[in-house]
Amino acid sequence: VRPIEGLSLRGAWSQTVARPSFREMGYYVSVEPGSDDLVVGNPQLTLSDVESWDVRAEYAWGDFGDLIAVSGFKKSIDDPIESIVVRDPTNAELDSGSALYRTFFNNPNPGSLRGFEVEARKSFDFIPWAVDRLGFESGPFEFLSYLSVGGNYTYIDAEVGRTDAELERASGFFGVSASDTERFDGLAETRRLFGQPEWIANADVSFDHPDWGTSITLAWFAISDILDAAGTATIGPDGDVVSFTLDRYVDGFDQLDLVLRQTIRFDQLLPGEWSLPGEWTFKASIKNLTDSERGILYDPEQTTRDVYERRFQVGRDYSFSLGYKLSF
Repeated sequence: VRPIEGLSLRGAWSQTVARPSFREMGYYVSVEPGSDDLVVGNPQLTLSDVESWDVRAEYAWGDFGDLIAVSGFKKSIDDPIESIVVRDPTNAELDSGSALYRTFFNNPNPGSLRGFEVEARKSFDFIPWAVDRLGFESGPFEFLSYLSVGGNYTYIDAEVGRTDAELERASGFFGVSASDTERFDGLAETRRLFGQPEWIANADVSFDHPDWGTSITLAWFAISDILDAAGTATIGPDGDVVSFTLDRYVDGFDQLDLVLRQTIRFDQLLPGEWSLPGEWTFKASIKNLTDSERGILYDPEQTTRDVYERRFQVGRDYSFSLGYKLSF
């Protein structure tokens, strides 16, 4: 619905299914890239039913795509597919890391996801106009018309109920009884939904001059921690709970990226009989300029301080490409 010029109101509803991947179903042992985690698929996984609601209000104006937008969303998932750490029943080494592996299961509790997003973008096309109004020559400031800043922020409240097995095994390990609640009052009945962050933020400064064919973007990205695997208790040969693995999260991080793109038409730049026809595009990007650190940590709400399983750096990513397009 477009009640006035520039304003758009949108709504959407959908139902679909989430299918397990081949790796999530494949009953074989593999190693998680970048770590020494053993992963075993679960061939008994079933589909997850997903229902989604989305609403969005967006207002755009100007010649350079200025906009401000607010969105809301809600999603429910039946039998969500999640990752969990379990013990290899064939491995008797209780203290060995190789006795644990990650696998996937259908959580019988429905998952819920709701949140909102705010987004905005503004160009600097008003600066030449303001300079001109002050009585100065705005020519040197014309290039600022092609400069813009933008960003968005998304908040996500995603949770799912812990399975009865999770709660029962935790209770058995910590020895919770009706009269013993001071030391430990049991795990919370809900936890973060697998693979969902609490928030995501983006911001960028962009220069895009169509006459020059030049585009430069400096982008910042940040994300909160994400549940990587739900914890579980280790059962000994006698059936007793002998150890407990806390929920494990990928720690939050941020990174800075730089992307440059230059488009050239040689037949316009160097007209003549031997000029190369068509459009050439050169693109270069550097991701993670700040070489930010990554980490795997145990649930901060279950520990008195941040306890990391490991920390690592992924380094910088350099990319260069050359494209050619010929129009007939």
